[in-house]
Amino acid sequence: MSPTRLALLGTGGRGQIYVDVMNRMEPGRAEWTAMVGRTPATVANFCEENALDCPQVIGVDRLAEMDDVDAVLVCTPDYAHREPAEACFAAGKHCLVEKPLATNPEDAAAICQAARASGKILHLGFVLRYDPLALRMRELVQGGAIGKPIAAIVHEAVGWFHGSTYMRRWNRFREMSGDMLLHKGCHTLDIINFIAGAYPTRVAAMGGLDVFVPREGAADFCRDCDLTADCMYYADQGEEYRKRFYENAGPQVLPEDYCVYNVDKDTTDNTSLVAQFDNGSAG
Repeated sequence: MSPTRLALLGTGGRGQIYVDVMNRMEPGRAEWTAMVGRTPATVANFCEENALDCPQVIGVDRLAEMDDVDAVLVCTPDYAHREPAEACFAAGKHCLVEKPLATNPEDAAAICQAARASGKILHLGFVLRYDPLALRMRELVQGGAIGKPIAAIVHEAVGWFHGSTYMRRWNRFREMSGDMLLHKGCHTLDIINFIAGAYPTRVAAMGGLDVFVPREGAADFCRDCDLTADCMYYADQGEEYRKRFYENAGPQVLPEDYCVYNVDKDTTDNTSLVAQFDNGSAG
């Protein structure tokens, strides 16, 4: 069998994860046929850092014209999935779109419709579905090992360090991430659907910003602040902080040392959600 020919769209931190995975895969299963981005210098630097010798492509239009790409990994930011996904499906390519699929219902529906119209595969980056524990739980629950599920109770607490980094990145704006419930919580919401083999029919939720609220006396940047001695979120940008960031948040670009309390944001930092599922259970 010939290797699957892949194009990576988005050469940021998420794209780096896929390159790292490919480097660990058995040779012959897949191969890179394009690295795609908006800025030539950024794509060139990414290819140089990863010793990639495949074509460097600038723009989705050029990617859509390529006839040696079987599937595209869409690793653009959350709010920028619809346009490239629609273009790639229209060009007859399969797509893996990183989670969440979109930041609003309209974009999500448009991507799904484009996939259906093309007859190609739409896959999402819900990696927990392939965790051995999740697979075993799905087998047990759907096999009747615990009887008929009536309710599922889930608590997701993002680690204090990891969670705080989102308040220094674009994820803190709903327009870009759809809210932290969507950006981070989508893994949890999806794994419940997966294990139960059911999907929500009604949902109610409430939440707020109760931790990362303005702090009197704090500066806008850690570097200018007099309260760093008693601030657990202090970002000195030193080697220890960098190491912790990369180990917890992955190979993302290290964010500015914005004050997690005083930086502008409109996301929530806590949410409670109740859902009724199409199999009669609740969660």
